[in-house]
Amino acid sequence: MKKSIKKKVKKIDRIQQLELMANRLRIDSITSTTAAGSGHPTSCMSCAEMMSALFFDELGADDQFIMSKGHAAPILWSAYAEAGLIPKKELKNLRKIDSDLEGHPTPLIPMVRIATGSLGQGLSAGVGMALAKRLKKDRSRVYVLLGDGESAEGSNWEAANAAAHYRLNNLCLILDTNRLGQSQPTMHGHDMDRYKKKFAAFGWDTMIVDGHDVRQLLRAFRKAKSSKRPFAILARTFKGKGVSFLEDKEGWHGKPLNKDHMEKALAEIGPADITLRSKVKRSRVTHRHSDFRPNDYMLGEMVATRGAFGNALLKLGKKDKDVVTIDGDVRNSTMTLDFFKAFPGRSFESFIAEQNMVGMAAGT
Repeated sequence: MKKSIKKKVKKIDRIQQLELMANRLRIDSITSTTAAGSGHPTSCMSCAEMMSALFFDELGADDQFIMSKGHAAPILWSAYAEAGLIPKKELKNLRKIDSDLEGHPTPLIPMVRIATGSLGQGLSAGVGMALAKRLKKDRSRVYVLLGDGESAEGSNWEAANAAAHYRLNNLCLILDTNRLGQSQPTMHGHDMDRYKKKFAAFGWDTMIVDGHDVRQLLRAFRKAKSSKRPFAILARTFKGKGVSFLEDKEGWHGKPLNKDHMEKALAEIGPADITLRSKVKRSRVTHRHSDFRPNDYMLGEMVATRGAFGNALLKLGKKDKDVVTIDGDVRNSTMTLDFFKAFPGRSFESFIAEQNMVGMAAGT
């Protein structure tokens, strides 16, 4: 009589699960960009552990995520697919004319709140979203994944300044410091202390981590939640992480792998059969239309255009409590002054930082 042999299945812990999911996201990013014949697989590969930790452990149902390094959109689409929010088969249609999966994130996908086709806009939008959540007494959080190359954009530092000024402790930035830009190394490379000093100088709390160490990332997310200021997780990573002929190598930016290279890369990454639940939910922003009649003026009445604007804005603010105003230190010129006086809780000063002012407005 044969004895029945029970095969022991080794359970893996949460960290190992998230590590496997990171490789699953890498595989999806490589295969989708190869199928498309375009895209940025190596930029996706550097942030795989961050995306895994965010989407399958950290992000709550009402949290907002902004992929500021928009050229890494393939890994965002992969995270949505692995979370069950879009069909996995749709990943094969990346960048096709009839697909919603574009080369950069756009609101064609319901979970994307703001397009990040131009680099350097995500953090400003994140500031606006964090302010909006505070206004609504919403205790959820805003997470922005920023590339180290795009951190050279001045709008980021305008946003960092504003976030500290408004003490947005519901805003968490993750800097993917993978060292390589498009044509050369980034300004600071892997000098993590330079980034730390910059964000600290703007009034942020910071933490330097190994961006490929899931345990360190989870610890940083916990620390961010207890901070009373905006928090920057400065993650040291490698472009093309996980594949020897891509990792930390120049000349691969924005280049999809051909089929031979893809097979070699996938063999090196190895199997990543994993399914994890995510709290991220499918949602679509609805834009409410409010009927509004501006002030009436008599024919021939002399009214300055900016005065009429200020009057209309004040009237709209009285009618709709969701209306906010962001000014750039010209409220006595643009005549937003009366709105500021009437609704100080819904009025925000961007000072003379117009790029950030527009980004904040898009985020709110």
